[in-house]
Amino acid sequence: MRIHVKKEKKHTISPYIFMQFAEPVGEVMRLFRSHIGRYALDIDREIGQVDLTASLSEDEKILYVHAVNTDRLTDKRLEFCMDGQAIRKIRAFTIAKDAMTEITYQNPNVFQPTESETAGNSFVLPASGVSALEIELA
Repeated sequence: MRIHVKKEKKHTISPYIFMQFAEPVGEVMRLFRSHIGRYALDIDREIGQVDLTASLSEDEKILYVHAVNTDRLTDKRLEFCMDGQAIRKIRAFTIAKDAMTEITYQNPNVFQPTESETAGNSFVLPASGVSALEIELA
Protein backbone atom coordinates (compact mmCIF):
# COMPACT_ATOMS: atom_id res chain seq x y z
CA MET A 1 0.00 0.00 0.00
CA ARG A 2 1.41 3.35 -1.01
CA ILE A 3 0.50 6.47 0.95
CA HIS A 4 1.06 9.89 -0.50
CA VAL A 5 1.27 12.81 1.95
CA LYS A 6 0.92 16.33 0.58
CA LYS A 7 3.28 18.88 2.03
CA GLU A 8 0.74 21.68 1.79
CA LYS A 9 0.11 23.14 5.28
CA LYS A 10 -3.57 23.30 6.07
CA HIS A 11 -3.64 24.68 9.63
CA THR A 12 -1.68 24.66 12.84
CA ILE A 13 -2.39 22.18 15.60
CA SER A 14 -3.44 23.86 18.79
CA PRO A 15 -1.22 23.00 21.77
CA TYR A 16 -4.40 22.91 23.87
CA ILE A 17 -5.49 19.58 22.43
CA PHE A 18 -2.73 17.96 24.46
CA MET A 19 -3.70 19.60 27.77
CA GLN A 20 -5.00 17.38 30.52
CA PHE A 21 -7.53 18.59 33.05
CA ALA A 22 -8.60 17.14 36.35
CA GLU A 23 -12.30 16.46 36.60
CA PRO A 24 -14.13 18.85 38.96
CA VAL A 25 -14.05 16.19 41.68
CA GLY A 26 -10.26 16.08 41.32
CA GLU A 27 -10.08 19.82 41.95
CA VAL A 28 -12.27 19.40 45.05
CA MET A 29 -10.08 16.58 46.39
CA ARG A 30 -6.96 18.69 45.77
CA LEU A 31 -8.58 21.55 47.67
CA PHE A 32 -9.52 19.36 50.64
CA ARG A 33 -6.11 17.67 50.76
CA SER A 34 -4.41 21.07 50.94
CA HIS A 35 -6.42 22.15 54.01
CA ILE A 36 -6.58 19.34 56.54
CA GLY A 37 -5.62 18.90 60.17
CA ARG A 38 -3.84 16.14 62.06
CA TYR A 39 -6.77 14.89 64.16
CA ALA A 40 -10.23 13.94 62.88
CA LEU A 41 -13.13 15.35 64.92
CA ASP A 42 -16.80 14.56 65.32
CA ILE A 43 -19.02 17.33 64.04
CA ASP A 44 -22.68 17.96 64.91
CA ARG A 45 -24.71 19.84 62.35
CA GLU A 46 -28.26 21.04 62.01
CA ILE A 47 -28.13 22.18 58.38
CA GLY A 48 -29.82 20.10 55.72
CA GLN A 49 -28.11 19.57 52.37
CA VAL A 50 -24.65 20.39 53.72
CA ASP A 51 -22.02 17.68 54.20
CA LEU A 52 -19.30 18.52 56.71
CA THR A 53 -16.11 16.96 58.05
CA ALA A 54 -13.76 18.47 60.61
CA SER A 55 -10.17 18.07 61.74
CA LEU A 56 -7.83 19.88 64.10
CA SER A 57 -4.23 21.00 63.62
CA GLU A 58 -1.54 19.37 65.72
CA ASP A 59 -1.07 22.55 67.79
CA GLU A 60 -4.89 22.77 68.23
CA LYS A 61 -5.02 26.36 66.96
CA ILE A 62 -6.73 25.72 63.61
CA LEU A 63 -10.02 23.91 63.06
CA TYR A 64 -10.34 22.66 59.48
CA VAL A 65 -13.80 22.11 58.02
CA HIS A 66 -14.61 20.67 54.61
CA ALA A 67 -18.09 21.77 53.56
CA VAL A 68 -20.19 20.74 50.56
CA ASN A 69 -23.51 22.41 49.74
CA THR A 70 -25.57 19.89 47.78
CA ASP A 71 -28.38 22.42 47.29
CA ARG A 72 -28.01 23.81 43.77
CA LEU A 73 -30.14 26.88 44.44
CA THR A 74 -29.67 28.11 48.00
CA ASP A 75 -26.66 29.45 49.89
CA LYS A 76 -26.27 28.09 53.44
CA ARG A 77 -25.18 30.15 56.44
CA LEU A 78 -22.88 28.13 58.71
CA GLU A 79 -22.17 29.16 62.30
CA PHE A 80 -19.36 27.40 64.13
CA CYS A 81 -18.50 26.82 67.78
CA MET A 82 -15.99 24.48 69.35
CA ASP A 83 -16.31 23.46 72.99
CA GLY A 84 -16.46 27.01 74.29
CA GLN A 85 -13.38 28.25 72.40
CA ALA A 86 -13.63 31.64 70.77
CA ILE A 87 -13.19 31.88 67.01
CA ARG A 88 -10.95 34.67 65.73
CA LYS A 89 -11.46 34.39 61.99
CA ILE A 90 -12.35 32.05 59.16
CA ARG A 91 -10.25 31.73 56.01
CA ALA A 92 -12.26 30.12 53.23
CA PHE A 93 -11.06 28.52 50.02
CA THR A 94 -14.17 28.07 47.89
CA ILE A 95 -15.13 26.54 44.57
CA ALA A 96 -18.61 27.60 43.50
CA LYS A 97 -19.67 27.28 39.87
CA ASP A 98 -22.86 26.50 38.03
CA ALA A 99 -23.37 22.73 37.98
CA MET A 100 -23.13 22.68 34.17
CA THR A 101 -19.68 24.33 34.05
CA GLU A 102 -17.02 22.35 32.17
CA ILE A 103 -13.24 22.51 32.13
CA THR A 104 -11.93 23.19 28.62
CA TYR A 105 -8.82 24.62 27.04
CA GLN A 106 -10.65 27.97 27.01
CA ASN A 107 -11.08 27.99 30.80
CA PRO A 108 -8.56 25.52 32.29
CA ASN A 109 -8.61 27.19 35.72
CA VAL A 110 -12.34 27.59 36.09
CA PHE A 111 -12.43 25.40 39.20
CA GLN A 112 -9.56 27.09 41.03
CA PRO A 113 -10.65 28.10 44.53
CA THR A 114 -11.15 31.70 45.56
CA GLU A 115 -9.89 32.81 48.95
CA SER A 116 -11.80 34.97 51.42
CA GLU A 117 -11.56 35.84 55.08
CA THR A 118 -14.16 36.83 57.64
CA ALA A 119 -14.03 37.77 61.30
CA GLY A 120 -16.26 35.88 63.69
CA ASN A 121 -17.81 32.44 63.59
CA SER A 122 -20.09 32.45 60.54
CA PHE A 123 -19.61 31.73 56.84
CA VAL A 124 -21.97 31.63 53.86
CA LEU A 125 -21.48 28.51 51.73
CA PRO A 126 -22.63 29.22 48.16
CA ALA A 127 -25.19 27.06 46.39
CA SER A 128 -23.49 24.06 44.72
CA GLY A 129 -20.31 25.17 46.45
CA VAL A 130 -17.51 23.44 48.29
CA SER A 131 -15.21 25.12 50.80
CA ALA A 132 -12.16 24.24 52.80
CA LEU A 133 -12.32 26.40 55.90
CA GLU A 134 -9.42 27.23 58.21
CA ILE A 135 -10.97 28.45 61.45
CA GLU A 136 -8.50 30.19 63.76
CA LEU A 137 -9.25 29.43 67.40
CA ALA A 138 -8.49 31.80 70.28
